[in-house]
Amino acid sequence: MSRPATHRTYIPVQAVRVSDPVNAQPVSSVERLEAFKSEVRTYAKLRREFQSLTQHIADQGHGPIADEDREELIVLSRQLFEAESILPAQAMILLGNGVIDRAIELITLENEGVI
Repeated sequence: MSRPATHRTYIPVQAVRVSDPVNAQPVSSVERLEAFKSEVRTYAKLRREFQSLTQHIADQGHGPIADEDREELIVLSRQLFEAESILPAQAMILLGNGVIDRAIELITLENEGVI
């Protein structure tokens, strides 16, 4: 069973859903894979921002951290924690449904010129 979507204060992304509650239609494997890729991109962006901020703070040298930097560090830390906790669940859903295997098959067939 997939995790319910949670509120995010950063870039809005779709959570992986088993079905579309509005239209009562199953969500396709492609949509699940795209949602997962979106979450991975979001995580990577947050990770870069976090690393950039921590480098900026380190470059300031010793002394107190500026209030603005401290607040941003807290927000980014929470967002990274949330993103890191969502990704494994999504990966397990995709693996369990064979989405990743199917995507690899399609890419292989495309590379071989079959499709």
